[in-house]
Amino acid sequence: MTIPTLTNDTAYTITACDQYTWNGQTYTATGTYTYDHSQPGSSCTNVDTLYLTINNSNSGTEVQTVCDTYTWHGITYTATTNTPTYIEQNSAGCDSVVTLNLTINYSSHNSYTQNACDSYTWHGQTYTSTGVYTHDYTNTAFTMTPHTPSPPVTCTPGTGRPIQRQAHTPTTTASPVLPAPMLIPCT
Repeated sequence: MTIPTLTNDTAYTITACDQYTWNGQTYTATGTYTYDHSQPGSSCTNVDTLYLTINNSNSGTEVQTVCDTYTWHGITYTATTNTPTYIEQNSAGCDSVVTLNLTINYSSHNSYTQNACDSYTWHGQTYTSTGVYTHDYTNTAFTMTPHTPSPPVTCTPGTGRPIQRQAHTPTTTASPVLPAPMLIPCT
């Protein structure tokens, strides 16, 4: 008498990110894997087959160099950092980690008070009336910074007027710099 062989085989099709654990074994590569859980001496076979697709997550670094502040995924940063991370899905549907490598350069603001007779020329522009004027320039950190002098004032010809200069403290200097007073003659 012949005893027929009975099968109780099952096939699984799985897609996973990075790794998949099946029957106590961890797989990290795409492939076809089998697991025989037949009982010794039994006429029944029990072999399961796993058709596994492994998609890989990835990681990356976003490098930014900016002036003063930077907003990344809704969070505003005001200091240099390389620790923020953001998890997003890649095209394979796996979570991927992006790390922000951020350099913040700080702008500086200098303010000067200038008194002059009749007119005052500043950065190639001649001013003949009182007002507040600004001039943007790039500092050594390549950050646009406003530079504000005070406008000219009138004086009586034949007299001298001191040019009053206000101390300025760039954000990168700990103590103010105060230029020496100057006397400009009126004509």
